[in-house]
Formats: sequence, C-alpha cells, structure tokens
Amino acid sequence: MKSSSLFDHDKPLQPWMWAVLVNRMQVGYFMLILPNVLVQPYMVWIILLAGCLALLNMWVIGKGLEVSYQQHETEGWQPFMGSVWMRLLMVPCLVIMLLKLIIVVIGYVSIVHQILFPSVNTGTFVVLMMFAGYYLAKHGMLTVLRFGVIAFLMSAWILVLYGYYLLPQEANYTHLYPIIPLQWPSHWFESLLFVWAALAGPEYFVVLGPWTGGSG
Repeated sequence: MKSSSLFDHDKPLQPWMWAVLVNRMQVGYFMLILPNVLVQPYMVWIILLAGCLALLNMWVIGKGLEVSYQQHETEGWQPFMGSVWMRLLMVPCLVIMLLKLIIVVIGYVSIVHQILFPSVNTGTFVVLMMFAGYYLAKHGMLTVLRFGVIAFLMSAWILVLYGYYLLPQEANYTHLYPIIPLQWPSHWFESLLFVWAALAGPEYFVVLGPWTGGSG
C-alpha cells in the first residue's frame, strides 16, 4: 500500500515541471507584491536585485547544510545545537512560518477576490485553499503539478480566443515608462527588503529539498 506523503518524491521532477513550478511562483509574486509595493514601472529592477540576493541567501544556507551533513553525517545544524535545542528552536520557527503562511493566504485570497471574483464570498476561497492543501498532502506535489499543467493546457485556448480583448488598441509600451526613475524614491530600501524576504524564504528548502538530491 502506497503511503500518503506531503512530499512524494519517488522520481525527480522533470525539467519541464521545474519550469512550470518557477512560473507559478512568478505569477504568485506578481499578484502578491506588484499591486502593493512595486507601484512604479522602474521598480522592476527591485525584483531583479532581490532575486539575485535571494539566490545568494539560499545558496549560503544550502552550503551550510551540505557542509554540516558531510562532516557529521547528520541533518542540518543538529550537531551544533543538539536535538533538544533543535526541538526548542523549532517552536518559534514554526510560529513564524505559520504566520507567514496565513499572511500569504489572506493576501492571495483578497487579491483573487478583488480582481477575479468580487461577487464570491472570501470564505469560499479559504475553503478551496484548505482543500488544495489537503489534496497536496494526500497525493503529493508531483500529482498536483501534473493536474496544474493539464488544467493550464485545457484553459489556454481562452487566451487565444479572447486575446483581442486583452490587448486594447490604446495600449502602448510607453505606458511602462520610466524604467529608470527621474528621482530616487524614498522607500526603495523597504521595498527591496520586502521582495527579498518573499523570494528568500528558507521554507523553500523544505518544499524543494526532496527533489534536489536529499533523502527527504
């Protein structure tokens, strides 16, 4: 009997699934961050800079975990703090991750409700998110990604039929100006830290680690 697992990783993810996963993350950050923080066109540079910093941040954490595992043949930083201290440290970490998850879910539900389905009760989206989490925990992320790809392919024809309405005649690429700001904004550093924190969450190691060579 096949056991249910949140991270079912019998086979490594194929390259096309990695592409889909990265694209879905980009769409999520577009919906969560751009409408609230990146309000000017030139702020696209914040995404690029924060993305580079996020990769550096996660690379350093990953190297630390790899070195500690090779030297002590144990997982993570357990040999430096011991199992008791690791369990105590997990309590505030879980609280922070849970708080971050709640904020992301509430923000995502609010944006989807406001932009796509304003007439639908927000409680409906919360229930759908919980159902999606249960489906992921029961069938594994690989099955969920396959379902997402199939759903996208079955709905992509809508963009072809309605593409004319998505590109109005009054649309002009000059509306994206200025890419380079005329004067330096006052809150650029806060925006950079916000995007950096969103892109550099260490919880991604928990999600993506099993398919990158770890034993899970």
